[in-house]
Amino acid sequence: MTPDTKARGYFARRSRLKWWEGLPWVLAVAAFFVLPDYMAFGTQVLITIIFALSLDLVVGFAGVVTLGHAAYFGVGAYTTGMVSAHLGWTEPISALLLAGFVAAIVGFISGAVLLRYHGLTLLMLTLATAICLQEFANVNEDVTGG
Repeated sequence: MTPDTKARGYFARRSRLKWWEGLPWVLAVAAFFVLPDYMAFGTQVLITIIFALSLDLVVGFAGVVTLGHAAYFGVGAYTTGMVSAHLGWTEPISALLLAGFVAAIVGFISGAVLLRYHGLTLLMLTLATAICLQEFANVNEDVTGG
């Protein structure tokens, strides 16, 4: 048996799902139709889950301790709000992609400076970055809404 055949056999066995493994997905789609009044709450829960997972990725796997993680989350949220309010862009998927792109650009720019530091200095600089981004949004109230 060649290594290629062995790998294909492993993935072929792993791809056979049991019926109950798809049950959470079926229940999530059914909740969309059965409980429409709770969709706003469910959306907030999913957003919080995504935020917690991204923080776990940065702190737990990358080992970068940060206090300003929510700032980049806010940059994406502000981007989505501004393109829909000022440009009338109502298509959510493309606005979400644009928000991720803008947050990545801001993260890349601040990361080029912040990743030179470590420890307590990095912790305080990430907090300072978050405060600067919040203050930028407050100062440019005519564009961002405050």
